[in-house]
Amino acid sequence: SRVMEENNFLYEIILVDDQSTDKSPQIAKDFAAKHKNYKVVSVKEKPEGWTGKTWACEEGFRNSGGEWLLFTDADVEFEKTLITRALHFALSKNIEVLTLMPRILCKSFWAKLIQPIFIHVLLVLYSPLRVNDQNDPFAYIFGSFFLIQRSKYVEIGRHEVVRKSLIEDRAFGFLAKQKGQRIMMLDALDSLTSVWAKSLADVMHAMERIASFSINVNPLRGVAFAVGIFIVTILPFIGLVASLLWYFEGVAFSEIIFTLSLIAGILGLLASSIEVFGSLKLS
Repeated sequence: SRVMEENNFLYEIILVDDQSTDKSPQIAKDFAAKHKNYKVVSVKEKPEGWTGKTWACEEGFRNSGGEWLLFTDADVEFEKTLITRALHFALSKNIEVLTLMPRILCKSFWAKLIQPIFIHVLLVLYSPLRVNDQNDPFAYIFGSFFLIQRSKYVEIGRHEVVRKSLIEDRAFGFLAKQKGQRIMMLDALDSLTSVWAKSLADVMHAMERIASFSINVNPLRGVAFAVGIFIVTILPFIGLVASLLWYFEGVAFSEIIFTLSLIAGILGLLASSIEVFGSLKLS
């Protein structure tokens, strides 16, 4: 967006087609042909050393001309005044990097079963409060809503500096704070929604990416994160099944293992339910 007056903004929307195999590119081009503020950029083969998303973001930037840049994803839905309100907030508070936390939509059985507790553990280990503490070097952003001044984006080094990262959101947020830029994360659960994963494979891949990145950045915290997720989401159910099998085989103390596993499973599901019925607003 290029700022014009206090309450009016000239904006452009750049749709990056990253080698889509369905009808999305044609639908986007047909729409852009009828709206002068829209542009479709088709990404060909990415250069060596780039991940798919970082190269798509870089191509989007190269075709942009605004003073402010907003990076988002294709599966994100906005409340109609959100972008204007976010830009006004950033300008009034002198924020150079603004990211919004979306409400995560769980579309499948596996997503509903695993993602809530996963997100809960994630926010406990990587608290947004640390992101908003300018004295704390820790930071990350949500790729679903990443608003930044163009000059600051260039100063950091654009997406080129995180081109190899599988979790570019975390890497870019850290670099922004390292360079002294004022970064803020806000709750937008009522105005912004996103879909992280649908199938079991998608859910596991998302967990794998975050865990592996965490291990690379901070091995101790990364291992703690991976072990914590395993203990909370998987181990209790293994214990339940194993103790039942042992019980029928006459193995001693299986009742204790069963009871502890049942308690752990209930506590895990309780914590997950708080997230489900609360911020995620799922049935």
